[in-house]
Amino acid sequence: MKIALTSHSGGQDFDFTVPGPWNALKDQFETLGHNLVKLEGRPEVLIFNNFNAKLYRDFAQTLPPSRLVLVSWEPPINHAEMYEDHNLRKFGHKFFPSKIWAQNYGGHFFPWPQNYEVEYESLDEWQNRLSKICMLQSNKWSFVKGENYTLRRQIPQKLEKQIDLFGPNWNRGVVYDSLAIVQTAVRSGRSSRFKKQALTGIGYKYRNYRGYVNDKIDTLKKYRYSLVVENSNEYVSEKVFDVLRAGTVPIYIGGEFEDTGLDEKMVVRAQPNLSSIKECIRSVMSDQPYAISVRNRGYEVMRDRQRNGHTLEDEFRSLAQKISEALT
Repeated sequence: MKIALTSHSGGQDFDFTVPGPWNALKDQFETLGHNLVKLEGRPEVLIFNNFNAKLYRDFAQTLPPSRLVLVSWEPPINHAEMYEDHNLRKFGHKFFPSKIWAQNYGGHFFPWPQNYEVEYESLDEWQNRLSKICMLQSNKWSFVKGENYTLRRQIPQKLEKQIDLFGPNWNRGVVYDSLAIVQTAVRSGRSSRFKKQALTGIGYKYRNYRGYVNDKIDTLKKYRYSLVVENSNEYVSEKVFDVLRAGTVPIYIGGEFEDTGLDEKMVVRAQPNLSSIKECIRSVMSDQPYAISVRNRGYEVMRDRQRNGHTLEDEFRSLAQKISEALT
């Protein structure tokens, strides 16, 4: 079959010329006998990397739903339009990196925890790191139920002395935040549910903000501990792999590790509320043997995943296989 893929950003064709694991997906499709073409090349199958209404109107309306595939890389709180019933019904095959989304929206689940090679660091080197928590996250807004952005803004405000904050869109001021909120509400459309709490932190100036970073791994490697707050608690993203790759001890708020090949002992799991987060921080920072055991388990899991073929390339080959099987 002739297959075309859209880009994640809506800029039409997916660019396979950029080096990276996506070429493994392309190679697997070709190994299975498919031919990858441009959107203008009259594809028999069109795979959307996230829904884009304009691309659907321009290229997909002549294809039956059985030949349309949606791969949802963003959660409902980030891309509410994609999860609206009238848009989901356009696709005969839907793939989600979350069992919860697959169950809620009627699609196929594919495990998507990524993996990276890690360089083991000696315990002495780790102990020479800053005994503080690095929180490297972007500041975003959402009014969709289940968002963790509000909590993400509360944490560095309430735990100012323990956390160094990095990432984009912090301390931009009340005008910038207000515009971002309006844009978010417009994008969310019918899925938006206004709640006053979601405005927490508007215009707030975080005194522990250390700025935007070009290399997040190098920044994380300066700290013993890290704090990861997923966009929602319905999935596991690359964020947990970034902090493990950097050899930090993660305090983690996010999706369950079931069917991911990950281990609860490699993180300090906190519930999505300030009291639980404070208690987890207190327990791990006051008990160095416990912190070291979490750190070591993270190294072990990452090493074992690499040995067992859980690489980025393998994840993409597996996804191509699942899509091909659904189409035949």
